[in-house]
Amino acid sequence: MPTARTIITVALEGMNRLSPGETADADLLAIALRQLNNIADQWSAGRAYLFKDAFVSGAVTGASLTLAAGSFAAIPLGRAIIGATADSYAMQPMSMADYRDIYDKTSTGTPQYYAHDGAATVYLYPVAAGETILIHANVELSQFADLDTNYTMPSGYQAGFAAALAVALAPALLGNVTAALLTSERRATHGIVGSNMRPAILRGREDVGNIIQGY
Repeated sequence: MPTARTIITVALEGMNRLSPGETADADLLAIALRQLNNIADQWSAGRAYLFKDAFVSGAVTGASLTLAAGSFAAIPLGRAIIGATADSYAMQPMSMADYRDIYDKTSTGTPQYYAHDGAATVYLYPVAAGETILIHANVELSQFADLDTNYTMPSGYQAGFAAALAVALAPALLGNVTAALLTSERRATHGIVGSNMRPAILRGREDVGNIIQGY
């Protein structure tokens, strides 16, 4: 399982900035980690890039629950909901228009439907009365925690990160970005993008090739 230190080392070796057996000094590692996290943040902004599955649950009483707060703080504002359960029973999604047209929104019972407003609020019908609601969502990876946390990545991601990092560091360390580094970056990232953009029916699962998780 690669670490940020491993990715940085591979990038520096590819730039001929490290000799065999040599290690980067603390200042260079700190700069490289900041650049690596900037790359991770940029990639996370794309719909086809890095995420990990999050299953977040909490007891809910009322007609709605709030993402990015309380028991559901781990799901950021605006994240799409993949699925939800109430006391382990699957709930069905409904549109905000369908929720709007429910005549009596005050009926209580185990929620069978949910409607997400696209931001923080998830409306429940019937109104929850203390049931445990579980939300399944994708949460982006935007930061490597430190140099030595191990991350599980699909094939190709370590190479992609290292190649992109080499390009990001090249102006400061080499004075310019060489054609060889750009070619390496394109080659390394092309496979990642191609894998993630394949239709789900070809990939088998919606998350194949995308999950990245730190341990």
